[in-house]
Amino acid sequence: MRLLLGTVLLLALAGCGSDDARPASPPSGDSPAPEVVLVSQTAGGGAEESRATDVTDPADLASYVARFDDGLAAEVTRAAGQVEGDVVVAQVVSIGCGVPASAFVRGDVIVPRVIGKPPAECFAPVTTVGVAGLPG
Repeated sequence: MRLLLGTVLLLALAGCGSDDARPASPPSGDSPAPEVVLVSQTAGGGAEESRATDVTDPADLASYVARFDDGLAAEVTRAAGQVEGDVVVAQVVSIGCGVPASAFVRGDVIVPRVIGKPPAECFAPVTTVGVAGLPG
């Protein structure tokens, strides 16, 4: 009997948790999440941004990538041409020694997943830009 009560108590306590937990991934919805293409380059330029910029129009895209060095600008432009969606957005999601492995879109923000432990030596920061295609 004592073993049974101990097991029941243990199972009841195992279900308790913190309500403060944050999701590790975007909330699921009816429509599929847009694909986010991440482009990274060492010392690529730019500054971290708090929200994505609409770069659907070629002139807006050209203006957006002007802040980056030529190599990163070309990669971001290429990524913008590959994503599917009526609206194409881009955002500098990270500048530092670590590079996010993936990202997702939440509202008008491209959110990078947690970056693992950066390398022990970091000679120059890596700029990571997220590009996504959104429905119109």
